[in-house]
Amino acid sequence: DHLQFAERTGDAGQRAQAYEGIAGVLLRLERYPEALEYYEKTHAAGKALGNQVTVGYSLMNRAAVLWRLGRYAEAARFLDEASRLADQPGRLKSLAPSILAVRAEMALSRRSFSEAAALARRGLGVASSEYAKSNLQLVLGLALARSGSAREGRKWCEQALRTSEPLADPSSTSEARLALAEALLAAREPKAALEQARLAQEVFERTGQKESLWRLSLLQARANNQAAEPTRRAGEIMSQLSQSWGAQVLEKYLARPDIVDYRRER
Repeated sequence: DHLQFAERTGDAGQRAQAYEGIAGVLLRLERYPEALEYYEKTHAAGKALGNQVTVGYSLMNRAAVLWRLGRYAEAARFLDEASRLADQPGRLKSLAPSILAVRAEMALSRRSFSEAAALARRGLGVASSEYAKSNLQLVLGLALARSGSAREGRKWCEQALRTSEPLADPSSTSEARLALAEALLAAREPKAALEQARLAQEVFERTGQKESLWRLSLLQARANNQAAEPTRRAGEIMSQLSQSWGAQVLEKYLARPDIVDYRRER
């Protein structure tokens, strides 16, 4: 594979690219501790090469993993470092919109809904890819839905789903479906929420995205009057996450304000 080739040839640039590719796959699979390890390797390789593009993006990507693990202070520090690089003249201008998106996601996780919505709207003004737009629409929709504007939030989550569908990326589409399911539930439409959750579940089970499956199971239980099956499944998945991530990592994750809310609403 790419990494083995880089190791055989001793090509440091190829090695950095391989590390970044592996980290990206692990992040999409929600294997966060492993993804963080490979993004750290990417950062070290980029620094050794003096490649500011690799360094900047690895800082942002490390932050994207860290906030998911509840390590907000470290994530914010890396985003500030990445922003300083993005502000310099050169090839890193394209990094700024991505940093904005990570900041919006992190604000949403911390339940800073007005900040998350403002950052998402700013991001939508500069986003260049449909994938980025879908993600920002999702963040905006959830920020609105969680702060009491359920119907407007649902509209933005529906837009995120429409934006993601032509991308032929099942994970991205399923993430939008999970967000829409939450917004529909907030808008008191449990049947529609359960249908979106069912469609997302099919993909998450196939890809092995345990963290999304756990959140989805809690949502299904809530939408179905605390039904026994999704409640039981949520408990099983939590045990699997503990084994995969480790108890200390999981403890920090469970302390995230948004996750505390998810569990409280069961």
